[in-house]
Amino acid sequence: MSIVPEGPIGDVELSRSLWLAGYFEPCNPKTMFPDTPLIEFSQKRNIDDAVALYQSAYNSELVVDGHAGPLTRDHVNSRSCRVPDRMMEAQSAWPRSCMKEITCSHRLAGLKPLSSEEENQAWLEALSNISAVSGINLVNTDDHERSHIYADVGSMGRGTLAWSYLPNGNCSDRMEQQYNRSKNWSYALLLEVMVHELLHACGLGHSDDQNSIMHPTVTGRFTSPQTWEIQELQERYGEPETPGPSGGQKVGSFVFNGKTYDIVDPEKSTDVIGGLI
Repeated sequence: MSIVPEGPIGDVELSRSLWLAGYFEPCNPKTMFPDTPLIEFSQKRNIDDAVALYQSAYNSELVVDGHAGPLTRDHVNSRSCRVPDRMMEAQSAWPRSCMKEITCSHRLAGLKPLSSEEENQAWLEALSNISAVSGINLVNTDDHERSHIYADVGSMGRGTLAWSYLPNGNCSDRMEQQYNRSKNWSYALLLEVMVHELLHACGLGHSDDQNSIMHPTVTGRFTSPQTWEIQELQERYGEPETPGPSGGQKVGSFVFNGKTYDIVDPEKSTDVIGGLI
């Protein structure tokens, strides 16, 4: 996820970006790529069709005319998440039998200029903020070999900040994620991207709503699931058993469908006389 486009995007790169996002054909959720190579589409299908489909998906921001003008190219260029918009399966989710303990681990290091403590704190806060609003419980673990969701760092091209796999309805699935170590990070940016990618790992796709944390371009405004994400999570996993996760210090709250949910910092706890440990 890059907030500022990195220069003009050419026709070849535009075609590849639309292909990777699923606008020539929906991507395979198991591979995150289309099954048909891009070269075959370039021989038999006009890129204008893919451009128009992309514009239709973001019609609140773009004019649908099939023309790859500067606004459309900048919009494609500003995409910060590598996860496709269009995939073969409309909805993915973890089975109810394992949603109460989806283990999550990371080996995030070197996301400059953040310290390892800040990287870990952002990870724990992201897990907590998602678990607070639905029946899925994301649990941190150091068991990197057996965790359901595993995050690492890697190198990525152009404006991409991160990517994640989506679940395929199997408790034995392992959802890998990567965060771009070549970008400059802030704590707020990392937290927003982590929540975005973890929501992918919970089964959510992208949203065309700019007020959604699942919009494919970073806005720098969100630290937790918004209205659309909460609805999608609760459709898959139900409401949380209790408002907010147990343990930790309350650092905020929000109201959804008439219920108040606490946002909790899991790194802070309160002792019996009310002081911070």
